[in-house]
Amino acid sequence: LYFKLVKDIHLNDTSKENWKETARNWVWADVRFVGTFDGDGHTINGLYFNGNQKRFGLFSYIGDTLITNVKFTNAYINNTTSEEGQAIVAAQASAKADFDKIYIDETCSINAPNVKGVAGIIARSNQDINITDSAVFGSFSGKSHVGSFYGTHWGGSQTIKNSFSASDV
Repeated sequence: LYFKLVKDIHLNDTSKENWKETARNWVWADVRFVGTFDGDGHTINGLYFNGNQKRFGLFSYIGDTLITNVKFTNAYINNTTSEEGQAIVAAQASAKADFDKIYIDETCSINAPNVKGVAGIIARSNQDINITDSAVFGSFSGKSHVGSFYGTHWGGSQTIKNSFSASDV
C-alpha cells in the first residue's frame, strides 16, 4: 500500500465533524500499518493527546513500513499510562521499518513520566530499524529508555545515517 500526502494536515482542528471518533480509530487501533507513507514534504501539525493510553503516536503499530519525507510541528503528548511506547511518529514496530527524511521540530514534546520507551521517531521495537536523513528537536521525557530517535530496542539492527538531533531528553 502507498499513501501520499497532497497537502499539510492540521490535526488540532477539532471543528471537523466526527474528528474524535476518527482519531480514536486511527491512532489507538491494534491494526498494524504496512506499506509506505510518503509525506511529500508536507507538515503534520498539531498531533495532540492528553490522557492515559497505551502505544501512542501518529501510528500505533507499524511493520514492513517506510515513512518518508514528512515534517511534524506543534505535537504535544502528555500521557499518564504505565504502558510502553509513546512517540511522535510510531509507537511500536512489529516488523522491519524504515524512516527517511523525518523532521520533528522544537515545538514537539512528549511527557510520559510512567512510560518505558519514549522517542521522537520510534518508541519500541525488536525488529530492524533504519533512520536516514532525519532531524529531531523537541523535548522528550519518560520513566526510562527515552531518546530522540529510539526509545527501547531489544532485537534486530539499528541504523542511523546522516541524521541529527538536538533534543532535550
